[in-house]
Amino acid sequence: MYADDLCFVTDSPNSLQILMSSLVESCRKFGLKVSVTKTEVMASGTHFDLLRIQLNQGVLKSEEKFKYLGRLISSKCDRAASAAFGKLRSKVFHSHDLLNQKAVVLPNLLYSSESWCLYRKHI
Repeated sequence: MYADDLCFVTDSPNSLQILMSSLVESCRKFGLKVSVTKTEVMASGTHFDLLRIQLNQGVLKSEEKFKYLGRLISSKCDRAASAAFGKLRSKVFHSHDLLNQKAVVLPNLLYSSESWCLYRKHI
């Protein structure tokens, strides 16, 4: 049996290495295996340039984008989407019809934002 459909987020390559090693050990205790050939890692930001995560069986493949739960996740932030949200932001948050905006518009804009690649400068 294999561990399936997991996604982890860390702030450094070292943290990811520790997390993956812990995952492999925990899976082993329950009779599960982490497939090195099916497991991918992705980094965003400049300090992840040479991401190399090693498991007992080998090195994990590093990707710039992958599909997770039907959504394409990319290490490159989409500047066009960021710019579009920035233009709408002032209109959304300063609207007279704020209740409607918060209840309908904002949830649609922020849909699957947990998978967005955000940096401090975007906040």
